[in-house]
Amino acid sequence: MSKDVLNSLNEALRNVRNKKLLIKASAVAAILPVLETEGNEYCRKLDDTTVSVILETVLNAEYCHEGERIMYLFAVGAKVQT
Repeated sequence: MSKDVLNSLNEALRNVRNKKLLIKASAVAAILPVLETEGNEYCRKLDDTTVSVILETVLNAEYCHEGERIMYLFAVGAKVQT
């Protein structure tokens, strides 16, 4: 993701937190197919800032199974790297 996109997402996340709102589960569900490409190889290629923004999105969202799956994919990707 470009730095401009990440900055925009971070600003949106700050607004969500400040207003004590939740991100819709459908937004989290839209992220999942991107991360499941290439047999989880994609997760390992993400830089720390992108991972942080995605995790903050999941943690500030309505509960959904897609959010759990994203957390799992990141955990598997981190385990493979170590």
